[in-house]
Amino acid sequence: EDIQRCMEETGTAGVMVAETNLYNPALFVGTYPPVWELSREYLDLVRYNNEDLVKLRKDTEGAMVTLEDGLEVPKKFLNAVPKSCIKAHLFKLWRSSLNNHIDIRDKLSEPAPEGMEWFYDIQDELEKRLRAERERALANPSTSLPQQTYPEYGPLSYVDKGLQPWLCQPYVRKSKPLASVP
Repeated sequence: EDIQRCMEETGTAGVMVAETNLYNPALFVGTYPPVWELSREYLDLVRYNNEDLVKLRKDTEGAMVTLEDGLEVPKKFLNAVPKSCIKAHLFKLWRSSLNNHIDIRDKLSEPAPEGMEWFYDIQDELEKRLRAERERALANPSTSLPQQTYPEYGPLSYVDKGLQPWLCQPYVRKSKPLASVP
């Protein structure tokens, strides 16, 4: 609804997003899936991509590699997704959950060992906790559900929509006043 409102108010034909889509990749579908579903899918895609790249680099001689679609790419560009990028994406996907699970946030901040299992272990632990939170909330709807408030921003918009920390949700930055033009 924010995108539609923006287009109507500005008269634009479209709206570009970047960062907010990292927090909820289902943004344009209009859903708020559980964070564990999309983070597991992300980790699976990274693992698949990294394994394919390693195989391509090993199995190909010369400086160029021909991909399935026929595109030729210099072999030096076939690199695995860096752990720093994986961590950054997980921090964004899990943003709504990590304030309630500081030990997991701290664990994700640590240097990552080789391989993907470390990321899957963290994912599994967070999923276990979030599923338990969701089950408790569904079993007792009158219970106050965990919601986040940030002192500098106040309650975020997802609290008003009733979205809970185990759901992917957009990140909305605090608006700054526009500078006046003389």
